[in-house]
Amino acid sequence: MPQTYISVIDTEGNVLVARKKVYGTFFKGKPINKETPPYQVLNGAGQYVFNGGKLDYGEKPEAGALREFKEETGIDLETIGGKILKTEKINNAFYFTVFCLSSEKLNEFAESINGNIHKGLDGGIIDDELSEVCVVKIINAGKLLGVRQKLEPKDQGNVDHYINGKGPYKKSHKDSQSIDWYGVMAKFIIEMI
Repeated sequence: MPQTYISVIDTEGNVLVARKKVYGTFFKGKPINKETPPYQVLNGAGQYVFNGGKLDYGEKPEAGALREFKEETGIDLETIGGKILKTEKINNAFYFTVFCLSSEKLNEFAESINGNIHKGLDGGIIDDELSEVCVVKIINAGKLLGVRQKLEPKDQGNVDHYINGKGPYKKSHKDSQSIDWYGVMAKFIIEMI
């Protein structure tokens, strides 16, 4: 299935950026097998990202981006006042939606999301993927997105096992840790402003 991603920007040149956890413990609101620590190594483990994921069968890219955002943050963008500026297929590889809020809302919004992340399922989070969100200047987004972040040695070892299909992992997940497309998305929004 194709992938879809979303960025939330404001009218003052800021963008919301998320940081992935290394491990997830629940998806689609259901716990994953806790008998196999370290639970589930996430795609893009420990990296800065935009929210997104696979489109459901027959789902439109904008609808999928809004759904993924809600699953990962507990926030329904359609209810908070703002608008979609653009949705585009990039490099014939994935869809990318840019959503805009007023500048005074973005920082409040980030605080609400971080509160939801801390609460987990009780905060409306369906997919346990994010450790935090932050607001950065769009012009600086390329310094975080698409740039490999250093992990703790223990976590890096588990990510390496996941990539190579070792330890509790039955198959290789070589492409799961690619973050190049986030750099492409950062460049896209920088060129938009």
